[in-house]
Amino acid sequence: MRVSRVVKQRIRAQEKVQTKAQAKSQSKAQSKAQSKAQAGARRKAEAAKAGPDERLPQDMAAFRNELARRLLVIIGNQQGYWRHCPERCCRRARSCRVPKLQCSGAPAMPKPTPEQVSRTMAQFHAALMAAAPAADRRGARES
Repeated sequence: MRVSRVVKQRIRAQEKVQTKAQAKSQSKAQSKAQSKAQAGARRKAEAAKAGPDERLPQDMAAFRNELARRLLVIIGNQQGYWRHCPERCCRRARSCRVPKLQCSGAPAMPKPTPEQVSRTMAQFHAALMAAAPAADRRGARES
């Protein structure tokens, strides 16, 4: 059976549409990959431009506060505290922003009993006493 000329033209037109759609989806995927690679390269370049003074605070107290804040952000995001946080910036960003040092959406920690406090202090004192001789020996070698 012979296929008419009109049917052949329709088949060719459908094939053209399909190839154009495939080419378009491939070009979109390539452009997305390129834009991601460019964004990553841009971030690396900005990080390289930033001097060591800009990346980490030199003051130890400021460094500790920044580290604690970042850890709280990670924990807050993982636990989803931002969903119930009274801070608007956290809910708007849909992630923990911790404008203060402590997350407002996190549940309050229970207060320790006096026995727990004394036990913890005794363990800390014992660990400190165990580490003191080793620190003294290292200090004597460095002198």
